[in-house]
Amino acid sequence: MAKQLDNDQILQQKESEIPHLAAVAVGKAYRNAIASGQKVLVADSGVLYEVTKDGRTPIKNLRPRVRVKVGRPLKLS
Repeated sequence: MAKQLDNDQILQQKESEIPHLAAVAVGKAYRNAIASGQKVLVADSGVLYEVTKDGRTPIKNLRPRVRVKVGRPLKLS
């Protein structure tokens, strides 16, 4: 039983690291794409931008975010 507890604790600890690891991976992918001359789309303050080595260009204004309550169905039209 003690070994199972240890395994569960290890698993929980590893799972808690996932958000940080994902954020690091996304940041690295973003920097690598820009460094290699690729374009990246970024949403910031309601605007969609195309980002390159030379800067960022606004592409379009985005619709306002929609707040959704957990468990409530959302109908997309």
